[in-house]
Amino acid sequence: MVRFAFAALALTKIFLIWQFGPLYLPDSGLYLSFATKILTSTSWLSHANFITEFRIIGYPALIAFAKLINSSYFDYIIITAQSCLSLVAIFLLFRLSYLVTNSTLASIFVGFAYFSASLTWDLSMLTDSFYASLFSITLTILATHSFKKTTPSMLTALGLGTLLATSILIRESGLYFCLFPLTILTTTLLVCKLPAAKKICTVALFLLPICSTYTTYTNWNYYRTGHSFLTTGNQSALLQPIVKVGRYTDRNIFDGNHPLDVAASSFIKKHEWSEVFPLISKIREEYSLSSYEISDAVKHKFFQSLARHPHVYIKYILIEMIYASATVFNPANGLLGILTSEWIERPHSGAQLDINHVNPILKIANRAFYAVSVILFALFCLLIPAKLLSDYVTRIPITPRFIALLQLWFTFLGMHGAYWLVHWEQRYTVGVSGIFFVVLFGVIQDLLAQRKLHKNKTDSPTAQIIFTKPKLKAA
Repeated sequence: MVRFAFAALALTKIFLIWQFGPLYLPDSGLYLSFATKILTSTSWLSHANFITEFRIIGYPALIAFAKLINSSYFDYIIITAQSCLSLVAIFLLFRLSYLVTNSTLASIFVGFAYFSASLTWDLSMLTDSFYASLFSITLTILATHSFKKTTPSMLTALGLGTLLATSILIRESGLYFCLFPLTILTTTLLVCKLPAAKKICTVALFLLPICSTYTTYTNWNYYRTGHSFLTTGNQSALLQPIVKVGRYTDRNIFDGNHPLDVAASSFIKKHEWSEVFPLISKIREEYSLSSYEISDAVKHKFFQSLARHPHVYIKYILIEMIYASATVFNPANGLLGILTSEWIERPHSGAQLDINHVNPILKIANRAFYAVSVILFALFCLLIPAKLLSDYVTRIPITPRFIALLQLWFTFLGMHGAYWLVHWEQRYTVGVSGIFFVVLFGVIQDLLAQRKLHKNKTDSPTAQIIFTKPKLKAA
């Protein structure tokens, strides 16, 4: 049954590529410009400009390679590769979910959840699909070892570290999320009976590609600019929350004397995303600051404002969380976005459709799934603490299986929480969309089994003797 489900998803991917073709969004332009620069000159190797500092090289290099294969259909090559890698991630999620739940239906549902979450992004000329697949594959393989109580070989650890290193070159923020797979690997090694030297070597080999990639790339930027950094993406990524939290306070967040504060105080009016890049351009032109200097100033301002106005950021995080909770599982939303989003260019499939011309069933399903998502998200957040409390009260020891579920729970909320603090979009967290249901189904299964065990104990003859009051004989 799982094979048929996987084949159906693969055929659906092929149909979507044929029907819609590559999708272009506003961020696609910078990747294409970087790719063109790679193919047309070598100056980027020794000198950086705004684009080559702002974006990391991985995805533009893939586009450039695809253009070398076929310059007319390079975008089809990219989205086909993205879809194939996504299918690998789905296949591994099938295996993990069956291992955790021993249920074919649950496995199919988990695979479908990832499929629906990645639907739009597998077709898009953006980094989201590649990054999500690489992260999900790494996480799923490590989680599988954790649930099986086996340790990955040193060669496997090196390979998984290489996948994460590649994901960093696709999206630089992936560097911070390497912490979650590292935690799972370390915990798995700690509970296994292996020589300490072998455990240390396994972790070292896992970290080797990640550290090497970070060191090489930052040193390359130092050679090109005189500053050591991965990218200058902070100038927009961290500036966005500073601008947007201004909606929730009467105080001026930009109250310093730095050119960033001076320019923002006079320029920011609506506290919206649309003001971020014009503000960056204004600072660059009027104060002649480099991308690195702006990025560094924004990073400093972000942490300063977070420390000074924590209550404002808490409100901002809660609003982002509420929005995110409505989209953790919405199969209709991806297809609706492909058909109607004004942000998407469809050069191979015609213009966008008016929302009023879309099948009403799809629109109704989209709204219904919003409500379903909120309920599922609430269950996800509450069931793990409920299980912990139940185990504490009944004095049930924490099992390795529950530790593995707990780590995946923290991974999901940790990645979401990081983006809630900055700026959350569904495409940023596709990589953990599958483990959401692995954890949910696993904990529900454990709670039901625990309840059944408790009921069997109280219904046993011994329990009847213990808990039944003896009848007093009449005098």
